[in-house]
Amino acid sequence: AMQGERRPPYSVRRESPAGNMILCFEGRIVTASQGNVALLSTILIVLVTGLFFGLSGPFVGERLGAGVLVLGALLSFFSLGFLLCAATSDPGVLPPATAWEGDHYLQGKAAYCDTVPPPKLWDVEVNGTKMQLKFCFTCHMFRPPRCSHCSICDVCVDGFDHHCPWVGNCVGARNYRYFFLFVVSVCAACVYFFSFALYHLIKSAREQDKSFGQGLGDHPSAIAVMVISFLTFWMVGGLSGLHIMLAASAITTNESFKHGQGYQSPYHLGSAWRNILVALLGPRRPSLVRNHMRSSLTNTLSV
Repeated sequence: AMQGERRPPYSVRRESPAGNMILCFEGRIVTASQGNVALLSTILIVLVTGLFFGLSGPFVGERLGAGVLVLGALLSFFSLGFLLCAATSDPGVLPPATAWEGDHYLQGKAAYCDTVPPPKLWDVEVNGTKMQLKFCFTCHMFRPPRCSHCSICDVCVDGFDHHCPWVGNCVGARNYRYFFLFVVSVCAACVYFFSFALYHLIKSAREQDKSFGQGLGDHPSAIAVMVISFLTFWMVGGLSGLHIMLAASAITTNESFKHGQGYQSPYHLGSAWRNILVALLGPRRPSLVRNHMRSSLTNTLSV
């Protein structure tokens, strides 16, 4: 709970509901305008999946059973599904205020503020920990706890973790679970594809009475799958471990960079497992951007 003499005008910001972000279907889809790398992530997953199941899958399935292939298909499905959810979900963009609120606040006439110009900091208390809310001069509001302004998307995001080009979106309070599960799913898929592509090479060489080196030239697709899987795991594996530790500590990436080691989060629930469960399965706040667009549409139709 936050305590203070006056309540800061959280909702006062400029007209644009989502800065540089792209909104579709009345805010049901919210994504960053730079989605080229996210498209590359999708292509890599589809490419590795297609190479493995098209060329190595029949060999592996014939010798180890269809269950092994079902597992690989599920890992690819989850990787693509969580990528799509992270890339298209509202990360927690804060809603705009009306033009009247913004104009009056900037003129120092808001009922919440006694000074001109407005103060840059607002002292609050969160679960017994004192925190300072900073004023965002781009969005014209005090940012709530754990909120930060993304310079790429040009919005303030609640529970801001980081801007991730690999999913083409900000990662915040509303889509962090999807990002977390995407990273973990990709790591598991990399281990799967590397292991069974290697099994294909070794088993095929033995059945043909060849050495491992002699059999490499017979299956270039398996080698390609192993190389892509290894490089991807090398990049994503550490990221996955980092976010497991951060989620267990109830700390965002942004907070870890700002406060460094030893930071004790006021949102810690007393148990690492409980922190992770809440991060992945806890209730999500409604999309404030979607609510804003609905109210704007209603006001337009009523005029």
